[in-house]
Amino acid sequence: MIYYGDEIAMPGGNDPDNRRDFPGGWREDPRNAFERHGRRPAEQAVFDHVRRLTHLRARLAPLRCGSMQQLAAGARIYAYARVTGTSTVLVAFNTGNEKSSLSIQTASLRIPENQLLHDELGVAPDAQANGGRLTVELPAHSAAVYAITQ
Repeated sequence: MIYYGDEIAMPGGNDPDNRRDFPGGWREDPRNAFERHGRRPAEQAVFDHVRRLTHLRARLAPLRCGSMQQLAAGARIYAYARVTGTSTVLVAFNTGNEKSSLSIQTASLRIPENQLLHDELGVAPDAQANGGRLTVELPAHSAAVYAITQ
């Protein structure tokens, strides 16, 4: 779920300061964050990332309507798959301060042996299914989205 202002990482505190007015939209506003030129560099970086995520959701059916399979849950690692009849998407998070490795069984995900998977976010290295397992290497503070089309 994206709440207004999330797309530019707007700050906020507890209610009633949970979300301030979005910058722009009125002639008298000093800047207009509805437009690229009105966003600060950090806001634009978040905006671009959110746009990439929404485009992935639109392009990859399992992210919209696939069944969910939890694959791993730890103190700093979480991974799940969304699976439809024709495709699989694997999502993994590493909230830790160091690189982490995650080994996942592929049988229930219908990932063919030797299948190469590419991170759609471009953060994590490619992973290849071998021996009924897939090993995913996640950099610190990262997320990866691997799409497998059957």
